[in-house]
Amino acid sequence: MKFIKNLYNKFLLKTGKRNLPVQDVFNIVIDGGFYSQDNTVFMCNALHKAYWDDFISCRELVKCTEQIEGYIGRSRISTLETKLKHNSLPHNFEHRLAIYRDWANRPVLSK
Repeated sequence: MKFIKNLYNKFLLKTGKRNLPVQDVFNIVIDGGFYSQDNTVFMCNALHKAYWDDFISCRELVKCTEQIEGYIGRSRISTLETKLKHNSLPHNFEHRLAIYRDWANRPVLSK
């Protein structure tokens, strides 16, 4: 039964119809090694790489990117690290990783 479920999941992914919750997508990207201190420190870049490597769907890529942009802004110089720093919050990689691991409980940014 697990084999059939995996095939169906792959079909949904390939057809772009898979639409996992944001947290599940972040977990796939992190667990797949796309977002790591050694690979890429920007989640949006990691999401794109995961999409091109067929780990997430286009719909999931767009949804997660919109969530991140809604949180940190759409400026090309805005990153989670700089936003956390400007809000006097811990901003090293481990703290950013923890935010993506628990997206629903991310800190509120005032600036």
